[in-house]
Amino acid sequence: MLKISVLTLGAASMILAGCAITTSEMLANPSLTGGPSQGANVGVIRYLAQGSPADIQLRQQDANVKMSNACQDKYRVISTSVNNQLSISGAGRWRADAQTTNYIYIRFVCTGP
Repeated sequence: MLKISVLTLGAASMILAGCAITTSEMLANPSLTGGPSQGANVGVIRYLAQGSPADIQLRQQDANVKMSNACQDKYRVISTSVNNQLSISGAGRWRADAQTTNYIYIRFVCTGP
């Protein structure tokens, strides 16, 4: 019984590892009107910059759709940058695992009502 459970868990992790994340993440929504009383008018979105070129392109398309929806189809990209995120996890008393993940960050503003 234990052997079957281990094989099932191994197969499940291989399936999950094969799944690609093809979405972006809105970190800051821009305001449509801007100005100090309305809050910041700069939006920030990011997506994973690793994986196959097709997956990266799908993430970029998802980011474009989210920026367009946030600004009622009228936006302008201010800057694009690649940043690294370091994750460290404990793997025992004397061992830690570190992993670097690359993200593309896009700063944008809405350009019209």
